Parts: sequence; C-alpha cells; structure tokens
Amino acid sequence: MFAIAFVLAYLEVQIEGPNGWAAALPTWRIRNRATRFLLGVRFLTGYHLALNLLLLLFFHLPIVLNGFSWVVEAKVLMYFCFISFVWDYLWFIINPFFGAARRRQETVWWFDSWWIGFPKDYHLGALAGIGFRLVPAMLGEEQFTVGFLSAVSSLGIQIILAGVITIVYSMMGSPRAIGAVDPKGLPEGRGDEG
Repeated sequence: MFAIAFVLAYLEVQIEGPNGWAAALPTWRIRNRATRFLLGVRFLTGYHLALNLLLLLFFHLPIVLNGFSWVVEAKVLMYFCFISFVWDYLWFIINPFFGAARRRQETVWWFDSWWIGFPKDYHLGALAGIGFRLVPAMLGEEQFTVGFLSAVSSLGIQIILAGVITIVYSMMGSPRAIGAVDPKGLPEGRGDEG
C-alpha cells in the first residue's frame, strides 16, 4: 500500500511540478456550492476525478474477480482513504519545489484548514478509513476488534513509513529538478505548440 502511495506521489510530482492541485494542467475545473462543501477552496478537476476513479476501479479488481464481501469492500475503501492522504503528504516531501519545510498552510493554497500541522483532510481521511473498516463489524460479519486493529495497524505502518521518507529526504536535502527548462524554451515539435 505504501509503495502505491509513493509511486503516485512521484508520478504527480512529475505531472504537476510546483503547481499543486493541477493548477497549471489543461483540465476542466468546477467550483460551486457542492464542491466548496466537499473540497473547500479547491476546484474539482477532471484530472483529480479521473485519477481517483481509476484508482477506485483498480482497488475493486479483487471484488470483481473473487466476488463481493463486506470485509473486502471495507478494506478496499480503507486502503483508498489511507493511500489518498499518504500520497498527498509524500507529494510535498519528495517534490523538489516543496519539501518538508514548505509544507505548511502559508504556502499551500489548496488546503484552507489545518489541524495540528496537517491539512484537515488528512485527519478526516484517517477517520473515514477506520470507519469504513468497521462496517463489517457493524453488520455482524466480523468482530469489532479485528476490524479496528486491522485499521489502526495499517494506518500506523503508513505513518511510520511516511516519517522515514520525511527523515531521509530531509537528510538528503530536497532534490532539485536537474536541467529544468522553462516549457516556453522547449525546441519546436516537443508538444508546446498549443
């Protein structure tokens, strides 16, 4: 699970660079009452919608292949919640334009509410993941302690691994984009004609 979050963070750093929340990507954006309620100051973007739907589809592959069970569905949704905020956190840590030092409310416009040094969404994602994992217990398909210990241990492992990556990247210094070129300076025929 952590490896997926790390690779997603790395991929998004390559796609977005310094422009978080797809600010410079050619994607549609919607902001209305519903998106403000769900996302705060952030837009709903085509990029984020497509990527998250793709992940949910891949995560549900075991259910498609093996049949539905509340326990497996609960695990899928728990992992999706945990991966979402760990991946986002790692985006800041491994992004050469941010790093641990610039991951704060003053430099990150797309998170408008922070609790205890982290975006509110991270806390809500952790709670939602734990909540999803407890659904089978509420339905009588699993003991409460099994679901709870599964969720807390999975979350703990993700937090520990994210901490290790933070320490490693802090010791290394944030890598800079080597040979970074202003997209306007690319030679003709490199996809910048639009």
